[in-house]
Amino acid sequence: MSMPIRFDPRCTLLRAIFVLLAGLCCATALAQGFPGGGGGHGGGRGGHGAPPDSAHRAAPSDANKPPEPLASLLRSAHALRQDLLLDAHQTERWAAMQDALRDALDKQNSLHPKPADAAQVPNPALLFVEDAAASNGAYAAALEKAAQSLHAAFDALDARQRKIAIERMSAALTDGAAP
Repeated sequence: MSMPIRFDPRCTLLRAIFVLLAGLCCATALAQGFPGGGGGHGGGRGGHGAPPDSAHRAAPSDANKPPEPLASLLRSAHALRQDLLLDAHQTERWAAMQDALRDALDKQNSLHPKPADAAQVPNPALLFVEDAAASNGAYAAALEKAAQSLHAAFDALDARQRKIAIERMSAALTDGAAP
């Protein structure tokens, strides 16, 4: 006999948040593209001229940086910790969730490996790709841990707290993901 499938709206929301975070992170990585701007001859510049010198490029300002959904969630979690009046058991789970979000944010920020100096290693391209794969794997594991800790933290809340937390963290996620 098969087991009946249990539908839990909180679990569905947490999975949706996790999928949105993963999608945003992948989209951010893919949006960076390749040096030169893409395919075709001439690196996407139509073969016109040399690539722009990095000295002539404007440095990206903090205002032009894309918003960080994980950072928004972490800020929201910090504010909510005070506002929800958590008991000791809830505080323990909430702190674990904040630690997992902070770890995922740290892993996200370290996703940009730098190419190795060709004179120092026998195959810098291979090392670069292996380092990128390891960084992305560590980031994926950190996101999975964050999703599990979010689930545990939300399970520890009562109905009133859960409603407030879901509303405020969803708003933070939406605000943090908006262009």
